Amino acid sequence: MSTDFSAIASALGYIHQFNYGLYLLLTSEEEGEITLESLDDVVLRKKGSDIELAQLKRHGDPEELLKDNSVDLWKTLRIWCEHFINKKITFENTLLTLITTGRIDTASVLVDLKLPAGQRNVSKIIAGLDLVASTSTNQKLSKAFTNYNSLTLAEKEQLINSVKIVDKSLDVLNLSDAIKKPYLELSVPDDKYLEPLYHRIEGWWFEKVIRQLAEGENKTPITRYELISEIRERSKEFGDTALPMDFLFEEPPDTPDPDPEGDTRIFVVQLREIALENIEIGKAIIDYYKAFVQRSNWVRDGLLKNGELERYEKRLIDEWQRVAARQRRKIKNKNDKDELIDCGRNIFDAIDIDPSFSSQQIRPADRGSYMRRGTLHRLADNNPPDVYWHPDFLHRLQALLTPSP
Repeated sequence: MSTDFSAIASALGYIHQFNYGLYLLLTSEEEGEITLESLDDVVLRKKGSDIELAQLKRHGDPEELLKDNSVDLWKTLRIWCEHFINKKITFENTLLTLITTGRIDTASVLVDLKLPAGQRNVSKIIAGLDLVASTSTNQKLSKAFTNYNSLTLAEKEQLINSVKIVDKSLDVLNLSDAIKKPYLELSVPDDKYLEPLYHRIEGWWFEKVIRQLAEGENKTPITRYELISEIRERSKEFGDTALPMDFLFEEPPDTPDPDPEGDTRIFVVQLREIALENIEIGKAIIDYYKAFVQRSNWVRDGLLKNGELERYEKRLIDEWQRVAARQRRKIKNKNDKDELIDCGRNIFDAIDIDPSFSSQQIRPADRGSYMRRGTLHRLADNNPPDVYWHPDFLHRLQALLTPSP
Protein backbone atom coordinates (compact mmCIF):
# COMPACT_ATOMS: atom_id res chain seq x y z
CA MET A 1 0.00 0.00 0.00
CA SER A 2 2.85 2.41 0.83
CA THR A 3 4.26 1.82 -2.65
CA ASP A 4 0.90 2.77 -4.15
CA PHE A 5 0.78 5.98 -2.11
CA SER A 6 4.37 6.77 -3.11
CA ALA A 7 3.52 6.34 -6.79
CA ILE A 8 0.47 8.56 -6.45
CA ALA A 9 2.47 11.24 -4.64
CA SER A 10 5.15 11.09 -7.32
CA ALA A 11 2.58 11.42 -10.11
CA LEU A 12 0.92 14.37 -8.39
CA GLY A 13 4.34 15.94 -7.96
CA TYR A 14 5.01 15.81 -11.70
CA ILE A 15 1.55 17.16 -12.54
CA HIS A 16 2.12 19.96 -10.04
CA GLN A 17 5.50 20.75 -11.61
CA PHE A 18 4.08 20.77 -15.14
CA ASN A 19 1.13 22.96 -14.19
CA TYR A 20 3.22 25.35 -12.13
CA GLY A 21 5.50 25.79 -15.12
CA LEU A 22 2.44 26.72 -17.18
CA TYR A 23 1.31 29.15 -14.49
CA LEU A 24 4.74 30.79 -14.19
CA LEU A 25 5.08 31.26 -17.95
CA LEU A 26 1.56 32.63 -18.23
CA THR A 27 2.25 35.19 -15.49
CA SER A 28 5.74 36.07 -16.73
CA GLU A 29 6.97 38.95 -18.83
CA GLU A 30 6.14 39.07 -22.53
CA GLU A 31 9.53 37.68 -23.60
CA GLY A 32 9.67 34.90 -20.99
CA GLU A 33 10.65 31.33 -21.86
CA ILE A 34 10.72 28.22 -19.74
CA THR A 35 12.44 24.85 -19.40
CA LEU A 36 11.71 22.08 -16.93
CA GLU A 37 14.27 19.80 -15.30
CA SER A 38 17.35 21.71 -16.46
CA LEU A 39 19.13 23.81 -13.83
CA ASP A 40 16.10 23.31 -11.57
CA ASP A 41 12.54 22.01 -11.49
CA VAL A 42 11.50 25.05 -13.50
CA VAL A 43 13.81 27.60 -15.14
CA LEU A 44 12.23 30.83 -16.35
CA ARG A 45 14.39 33.07 -18.51
CA LYS A 46 13.27 36.67 -18.57
CA LYS A 47 14.12 39.72 -20.63
CA GLY A 48 17.87 40.16 -20.97
CA SER A 49 20.06 37.81 -18.93
CA ASP A 50 17.82 37.51 -15.87
CA ILE A 51 16.64 34.02 -14.97
CA GLU A 52 14.51 32.48 -12.24
CA LEU A 53 15.21 29.02 -10.83
CA ALA A 54 12.15 27.59 -9.14
CA GLN A 55 12.31 24.60 -6.81
CA LEU A 56 8.87 23.10 -6.16
CA LYS A 57 7.98 21.26 -2.96
CA ARG A 58 4.52 19.73 -2.87
CA HIS A 59 3.15 18.21 0.35
CA GLY A 60 -0.10 16.39 0.94
CA ASP A 61 -0.42 18.22 4.26
CA PRO A 62 -0.75 22.00 3.76
CA GLU A 63 0.39 22.47 7.37
CA GLU A 64 3.81 20.93 6.63
CA LEU A 65 6.30 23.31 8.24
CA LEU A 66 9.38 24.70 6.52
CA LYS A 67 12.00 25.24 9.23
CA ASP A 68 15.63 26.37 9.38
CA ASN A 69 16.77 22.73 9.30
CA SER A 70 14.16 21.36 6.87
CA VAL A 71 15.33 18.85 4.27
CA ASP A 72 13.34 20.76 1.60
CA LEU A 73 15.33 23.92 2.32
CA TRP A 74 18.79 22.41 2.45
CA LYS A 75 18.39 20.15 -0.58
CA THR A 76 17.38 23.26 -2.49
CA LEU A 77 20.31 25.29 -1.16
CA ARG A 78 22.67 22.45 -2.11
CA ILE A 79 21.55 22.66 -5.74
CA TRP A 80 21.75 26.44 -5.91
CA CYS A 81 25.14 26.66 -4.21
CA GLU A 82 26.47 23.91 -6.47
CA HIS A 83 25.34 25.82 -9.57
CA PHE A 84 27.09 28.92 -8.23
CA ILE A 85 30.30 27.05 -7.37
CA ASN A 86 30.34 25.49 -10.86
CA LYS A 87 29.72 28.93 -12.40
CA LYS A 88 26.42 27.89 -13.98
CA ILE A 89 24.68 30.87 -12.37
CA THR A 90 25.54 34.15 -10.69
CA PHE A 91 23.53 35.39 -7.75
CA GLU A 92 23.33 38.94 -9.15
CA ASN A 93 21.02 38.13 -12.08
CA THR A 94 19.28 35.02 -10.76
CA LEU A 95 16.10 34.84 -8.72
CA LEU A 96 16.10 31.66 -6.64
CA THR A 97 12.56 30.72 -5.65
CA LEU A 98 11.56 27.94 -3.29
CA ILE A 99 7.85 27.26 -3.73
CA THR A 100 6.16 25.07 -1.14
CA THR A 101 2.56 24.06 -0.52
CA GLY A 102 3.45 23.95 3.18
CA ARG A 103 4.07 27.00 5.34
CA ILE A 104 7.08 28.64 6.93
CA ASP A 105 7.46 28.08 10.67
CA THR A 106 6.82 31.47 12.28
CA ALA A 107 9.82 30.88 14.57
CA SER A 108 12.15 30.41 11.59
CA VAL A 109 14.56 32.98 10.17
CA LEU A 110 13.10 32.00 6.80
CA VAL A 111 10.09 34.25 7.43
CA ASP A 112 12.16 37.18 6.21
CA LEU A 113 12.70 35.46 2.84
CA LYS A 114 9.09 36.23 1.97
CA LEU A 115 9.95 39.94 2.08
CA PRO A 116 11.55 42.00 -0.72
CA ALA A 117 15.37 41.86 -0.65
CA GLY A 118 15.80 45.37 0.80
CA GLN A 119 13.52 44.67 3.78
CA ARG A 120 15.26 41.58 5.15
CA ASN A 121 17.55 41.11 8.10
CA VAL A 122 20.23 39.37 6.03
CA SER A 123 22.66 38.97 8.94
CA LYS A 124 20.00 37.24 11.05
CA ILE A 125 19.13 34.83 8.23
CA ILE A 126 22.78 33.94 7.62
CA ALA A 127 23.37 33.42 11.33
CA GLY A 128 20.41 31.05 11.50
CA LEU A 129 21.58 29.05 8.48
CA ASP A 130 25.18 29.01 9.74
CA LEU A 131 23.99 27.54 13.03
CA VAL A 132 22.17 24.69 11.29
CA ALA A 133 25.06 24.01 8.91
CA SER A 134 27.56 23.81 11.79
CA THR A 135 25.50 21.82 14.31
CA SER A 136 23.20 19.50 12.35
CA THR A 137 23.96 15.78 12.51
CA ASN A 138 21.81 14.92 9.48
CA GLN A 139 24.29 13.03 7.28
CA LYS A 140 21.94 13.14 4.30
CA LEU A 141 22.43 16.90 4.20
CA SER A 142 26.22 16.90 4.61
CA LYS A 143 26.78 17.83 0.94
CA ALA A 144 24.35 20.73 1.28
CA PHE A 145 26.17 22.01 4.37
CA THR A 146 29.54 21.66 2.64
CA ASN A 147 28.36 23.64 -0.39
CA TYR A 148 26.86 26.36 1.78
CA ASN A 149 29.90 26.64 4.06
CA SER A 150 32.18 27.00 1.04
CA LEU A 151 30.66 30.41 0.31
CA THR A 152 32.27 33.58 1.62
CA LEU A 153 30.23 35.95 3.75
CA ALA A 154 29.77 38.26 0.76
CA GLU A 155 28.58 35.33 -1.36
CA LYS A 156 26.16 34.24 1.36
CA GLU A 157 24.75 37.76 1.41
CA GLN A 158 24.31 37.61 -2.38
CA LEU A 159 22.65 34.22 -2.04
CA ILE A 160 20.19 35.43 0.60
CA ASN A 161 19.32 38.52 -1.46
CA SER A 162 18.62 36.25 -4.45
CA VAL A 163 16.35 33.81 -2.61
CA LYS A 164 12.60 34.13 -2.33
CA ILE A 165 10.30 31.68 -0.56
CA VAL A 166 6.66 31.31 -1.55
CA ASP A 167 4.78 29.28 1.05
CA LYS A 168 1.15 28.12 1.08
CA SER A 169 1.45 28.06 -2.69
CA LEU A 170 -1.13 26.84 -5.17
CA ASP A 171 -1.55 23.07 -5.29
CA VAL A 172 -2.63 20.95 -8.27
CA LEU A 173 -6.35 21.78 -8.16
CA ASN A 174 -5.88 25.42 -7.16
CA LEU A 175 -3.42 25.92 -10.01
CA SER A 176 -5.96 25.03 -12.67
CA ASP A 177 -8.43 27.52 -11.19
CA ALA A 178 -5.76 30.24 -11.06
CA ILE A 179 -4.93 29.64 -14.73
CA LYS A 180 -8.57 29.71 -15.83
CA LYS A 181 -9.29 32.94 -13.98
CA PRO A 182 -8.25 35.50 -14.98
CA TYR A 183 -5.87 34.28 -17.68
CA LEU A 184 -8.25 32.22 -19.83
CA GLU A 185 -11.65 33.72 -19.07
CA LEU A 186 -10.95 36.79 -21.20
CA SER A 187 -10.36 34.52 -24.21
CA VAL A 188 -13.82 32.93 -24.34
CA PRO A 189 -17.30 34.46 -24.73
CA ASP A 190 -18.79 32.52 -21.82
CA ASP A 191 -17.48 30.88 -18.64
CA LYS A 192 -18.96 27.56 -19.74
CA TYR A 193 -16.08 27.31 -22.22
CA LEU A 194 -13.36 27.78 -19.57
CA GLU A 195 -13.00 24.12 -18.63
CA PRO A 196 -12.94 22.82 -22.25
CA LEU A 197 -10.40 25.49 -23.24
CA TYR A 198 -8.24 24.76 -20.20
CA HIS A 199 -8.40 21.03 -20.91
CA ARG A 200 -7.04 21.61 -24.41
CA ILE A 201 -4.35 24.11 -23.40
CA GLU A 202 -3.21 21.73 -20.66
CA GLY A 203 -3.03 18.88 -23.19
CA TRP A 204 -0.96 21.01 -25.56
CA TRP A 205 1.29 22.10 -22.69
CA PHE A 206 1.87 18.58 -21.36
CA GLU A 207 2.86 17.39 -24.83
CA LYS A 208 5.30 20.31 -25.22
CA VAL A 209 6.83 19.60 -21.80
CA ILE A 210 7.17 15.86 -22.42
CA ARG A 211 8.88 16.53 -25.75
CA GLN A 212 11.17 18.99 -23.99
CA LEU A 213 12.10 16.49 -21.29
CA ALA A 214 12.90 13.90 -23.97
CA GLU A 215 15.47 16.25 -25.51
CA GLY A 216 18.01 15.58 -22.76
CA GLU A 217 20.43 18.34 -21.79
CA ASN A 218 19.90 20.65 -24.78
CA LYS A 219 16.26 21.47 -24.19
CA THR A 220 14.34 23.85 -26.43
CA PRO A 221 12.62 26.47 -24.25
CA ILE A 222 8.86 26.97 -24.49
CA THR A 223 8.18 30.66 -25.01
CA ARG A 224 5.37 32.76 -23.65
CA TYR A 225 4.68 33.83 -27.23
CA GLU A 226 3.98 30.19 -28.17
CA LEU A 227 1.67 29.78 -25.20
CA ILE A 228 -0.32 32.95 -25.84
CA SER A 229 -0.57 32.11 -29.56
CA GLU A 230 -1.97 28.67 -28.72
CA ILE A 231 -4.53 30.18 -26.33
CA ARG A 232 -5.62 32.68 -28.98
CA GLU A 233 -5.95 30.03 -31.68
CA ARG A 234 -7.82 27.55 -29.50
CA SER A 235 -10.15 30.20 -28.07
CA LYS A 236 -11.41 30.94 -31.60
CA GLU A 237 -13.00 27.48 -31.56
CA PHE A 238 -15.36 28.29 -28.71
CA GLY A 239 -18.62 30.08 -29.44
CA ASP A 240 -21.60 29.89 -31.75
CA THR A 241 -19.58 29.84 -34.98
CA ALA A 242 -17.04 27.08 -34.30
CA LEU A 243 -16.29 23.88 -32.42
CA PRO A 244 -12.84 22.84 -31.17
CA MET A 245 -11.07 20.46 -33.54
CA ASP A 246 -8.66 18.49 -31.37
CA PHE A 247 -7.03 16.25 -33.98
CA LEU A 248 -6.02 18.54 -36.84
CA PHE A 249 -2.35 17.71 -36.44
CA GLU A 250 -2.39 14.54 -34.37
CA GLU A 251 -4.28 11.34 -33.76
CA PRO A 252 -6.32 10.67 -30.61
CA PRO A 253 -4.52 8.83 -27.80
CA ASP A 254 -4.53 5.05 -28.19
CA THR A 255 -5.60 5.18 -31.84
CA PRO A 256 -5.62 1.53 -33.02
CA ASP A 257 -3.51 0.59 -36.01
CA PRO A 258 -5.74 0.40 -39.10
CA ASP A 259 -6.20 -2.97 -40.80
CA PRO A 260 -7.26 -2.14 -44.38
CA GLU A 261 -7.36 -5.77 -45.52
CA GLY A 262 -8.88 -7.47 -42.48
CA ASP A 263 -11.32 -4.88 -41.08
CA THR A 264 -14.87 -6.20 -41.60
CA ARG A 265 -16.81 -3.05 -40.77
CA ILE A 266 -19.21 -2.03 -43.51
CA PHE A 267 -17.55 1.30 -44.25
CA VAL A 268 -14.19 -0.45 -44.76
CA VAL A 269 -15.75 -3.16 -46.93
CA GLN A 270 -17.20 -0.34 -49.03
CA LEU A 271 -13.75 1.13 -49.62
CA ARG A 272 -12.33 -2.22 -50.68
CA GLU A 273 -15.26 -2.55 -53.11
CA ILE A 274 -14.03 0.49 -55.05
CA ALA A 275 -10.46 -0.84 -54.98
CA LEU A 276 -8.87 1.94 -52.97
CA GLU A 277 -5.23 1.50 -52.03
CA ASN A 278 -4.51 0.31 -48.50
CA ILE A 279 -3.02 3.67 -47.56
CA GLU A 280 -6.28 5.41 -48.50
CA ILE A 281 -8.33 2.88 -46.55
CA GLY A 282 -6.01 3.29 -43.55
CA LYS A 283 -6.47 7.07 -43.63
CA ALA A 284 -10.24 6.60 -43.81
CA ILE A 285 -10.20 4.31 -40.76
CA ILE A 286 -8.25 6.94 -38.81
CA ASP A 287 -10.68 9.69 -39.92
CA TYR A 288 -13.54 7.51 -38.69
CA TYR A 289 -11.82 7.11 -35.31
CA LYS A 290 -10.95 10.81 -35.07
CA ALA A 291 -14.57 11.77 -35.69
CA PHE A 292 -15.77 9.23 -33.13
CA VAL A 293 -13.45 10.53 -30.40
CA GLN A 294 -14.14 14.15 -31.33
CA ARG A 295 -17.89 13.66 -30.94
CA SER A 296 -17.25 12.09 -27.53
CA ASN A 297 -15.12 15.08 -26.50
CA TRP A 298 -17.82 17.53 -27.50
CA VAL A 299 -20.48 15.58 -25.62
CA ARG A 300 -18.22 15.38 -22.53
CA ASP A 301 -17.64 19.14 -22.61
CA GLY A 302 -21.27 20.03 -23.30
CA LEU A 303 -20.40 21.98 -26.45
CA LEU A 304 -23.09 20.71 -28.82
CA LYS A 305 -26.45 22.32 -29.47
CA ASN A 306 -29.53 20.14 -29.37
CA GLY A 307 -29.78 18.07 -32.57
CA GLU A 308 -26.73 19.75 -34.11
CA LEU A 309 -24.94 16.60 -35.24
CA GLU A 310 -28.14 15.01 -36.53
CA ARG A 311 -28.80 18.07 -38.72
CA TYR A 312 -25.22 17.94 -39.98
CA GLU A 313 -25.57 14.29 -40.92
CA LYS A 314 -28.77 15.04 -42.83
CA ARG A 315 -26.97 17.75 -44.81
CA LEU A 316 -24.18 15.34 -45.68
CA ILE A 317 -26.64 12.66 -46.78
CA ASP A 318 -28.47 15.21 -48.94
CA GLU A 319 -25.24 16.32 -50.63
CA TRP A 320 -24.16 12.71 -51.10
CA GLN A 321 -27.46 11.92 -52.83
CA ARG A 322 -26.94 14.82 -55.24
CA VAL A 323 -23.31 13.98 -56.01
CA ALA A 324 -23.95 10.24 -56.34
CA ALA A 325 -26.87 10.84 -58.73
CA ARG A 326 -24.70 13.08 -60.94
CA GLN A 327 -21.95 10.47 -61.10
CA ARG A 328 -24.34 7.58 -61.78
CA ARG A 329 -25.77 9.48 -64.76
CA LYS A 330 -22.36 9.26 -66.39
CA ILE A 331 -22.34 5.44 -66.39
CA LYS A 332 -22.49 4.15 -69.98
CA ASN A 333 -22.43 0.42 -69.34
CA LYS A 334 -23.95 -0.78 -66.07
CA ASN A 335 -22.48 -4.23 -66.64
CA ASP A 336 -18.92 -2.94 -66.86
CA LYS A 337 -17.36 -3.70 -63.45
CA ASP A 338 -14.45 -1.32 -63.99
CA GLU A 339 -16.78 1.52 -64.92
CA LEU A 340 -18.84 0.93 -61.77
CA ILE A 341 -15.69 0.96 -59.65
CA ASP A 342 -14.60 4.21 -61.32
CA CYS A 343 -18.01 5.71 -60.59
CA GLY A 344 -17.70 4.70 -56.93
CA ARG A 345 -14.25 6.25 -56.71
CA ASN A 346 -15.53 9.49 -58.23
CA ILE A 347 -18.31 9.66 -55.65
CA PHE A 348 -15.78 8.96 -52.88
CA ASP A 349 -13.31 11.56 -54.22
CA ALA A 350 -16.08 14.16 -54.20
CA ILE A 351 -15.77 14.21 -50.38
CA ASP A 352 -12.74 16.46 -50.83
CA ILE A 353 -12.97 17.98 -54.32
CA ASP A 354 -16.66 18.76 -54.79
CA PRO A 355 -17.46 22.15 -53.19
CA SER A 356 -20.91 20.94 -52.16
CA PHE A 357 -19.15 18.42 -49.90
CA SER A 358 -15.92 20.20 -48.98
CA SER A 359 -17.81 23.29 -47.78
CA GLN A 360 -19.93 21.29 -45.34
CA GLN A 361 -18.99 22.07 -41.73
CA ILE A 362 -20.94 21.66 -38.53
CA ARG A 363 -20.47 25.36 -37.77
CA PRO A 364 -19.34 28.10 -40.19
CA ALA A 365 -15.86 28.69 -38.76
CA ASP A 366 -14.93 25.03 -38.18
CA ARG A 367 -11.50 23.98 -39.37
CA GLY A 368 -10.22 20.77 -40.90
CA SER A 369 -11.85 17.96 -42.83
CA TYR A 370 -11.62 14.85 -40.63
CA MET A 371 -15.06 15.45 -39.11
CA ARG A 372 -16.66 15.57 -42.56
CA ARG A 373 -14.80 12.49 -43.77
CA GLY A 374 -15.22 10.59 -40.52
CA THR A 375 -18.93 11.37 -40.28
CA LEU A 376 -19.47 10.15 -43.85
CA HIS A 377 -17.68 6.91 -42.99
CA ARG A 378 -19.91 6.60 -39.93
CA LEU A 379 -22.97 6.99 -42.17
CA ALA A 380 -21.43 4.46 -44.56
CA ASP A 381 -21.11 2.00 -41.67
CA ASN A 382 -24.82 1.74 -40.93
CA ASN A 383 -26.67 -1.41 -41.99
CA PRO A 384 -28.01 -0.58 -44.49
CA PRO A 385 -25.63 2.33 -45.11
CA ASP A 386 -26.96 5.87 -45.43
CA VAL A 387 -24.23 6.62 -47.97
CA TYR A 388 -22.35 4.27 -50.26
CA TRP A 389 -19.78 4.59 -53.02
CA HIS A 390 -20.11 1.63 -55.40
CA PRO A 391 -23.39 2.13 -57.35
CA ASP A 392 -24.45 -1.50 -56.74
CA PHE A 393 -23.28 -1.73 -53.14
CA LEU A 394 -26.74 -2.14 -51.61
CA HIS A 395 -27.37 -5.13 -53.86
CA ARG A 396 -23.97 -6.62 -53.07
CA LEU A 397 -24.01 -5.95 -49.32
CA GLN A 398 -25.63 -9.16 -48.14
CA ALA A 399 -23.37 -11.35 -50.23
CA LEU A 400 -20.27 -9.45 -49.12
CA LEU A 401 -21.12 -9.79 -45.42
CA THR A 402 -22.09 -13.47 -45.63
CA PRO A 403 -19.05 -15.71 -44.98
CA SER A 404 -18.22 -18.21 -47.70
CA PRO A 405 -19.11 -21.84 -46.82
